[in-house]
Amino acid sequence: MGLEALRVLEIINKQLFGDAEKARLLADEWAERSTMENSRVAVQDAKNNLAGLWEGPAFAQFDRYASNMVSILDTNH
Repeated sequence: MGLEALRVLEIINKQLFGDAEKARLLADEWAERSTMENSRVAVQDAKNNLAGLWEGPAFAQFDRYASNMVSILDTNH
């Protein structure tokens, strides 16, 4: 009975909180690829391309968002 209870708790733990080890392995694998750098470049390019075509409060908000994303992607690369 004790072993079965531990298995049930393990299942509940994974369903509530996810599989931390699997998430870490996936994050490590993703970081080794060029995905983050490609994403950073794509966001920066979109921001630069729109800068000449879009203005006003909407662009200012997008510019802040894109700048923050580029910064985050630079930090986590």
